[in-house]
Amino acid sequence: MSNRKRDPGNINVDNKSTRQTERLAVSIKEFTQMFGLSLSMGYTLVKEGRVPIVDFGSRIVIPMKWINEQVEQAKPRGEIPES
Repeated sequence: MSNRKRDPGNINVDNKSTRQTERLAVSIKEFTQMFGLSLSMGYTLVKEGRVPIVDFGSRIVIPMKWINEQVEQAKPRGEIPES
């Protein structure tokens, strides 16, 4: 057995009907890579409370459920509200 720590960002769920695994969460680094953001922007979004996290002490992950919901609710480019 490996002495390697388990990575909570790689937690998988087995969907028995399709036998596919789906990640439940990703690291902040993976989140920023998905959306082409800088790592510092990812941490800023978390700090401002604009991105929810699950905190495992030294490991912070972002739920894929939330990411998927944000993508599904995305508005066409012309409808982006001005800040």
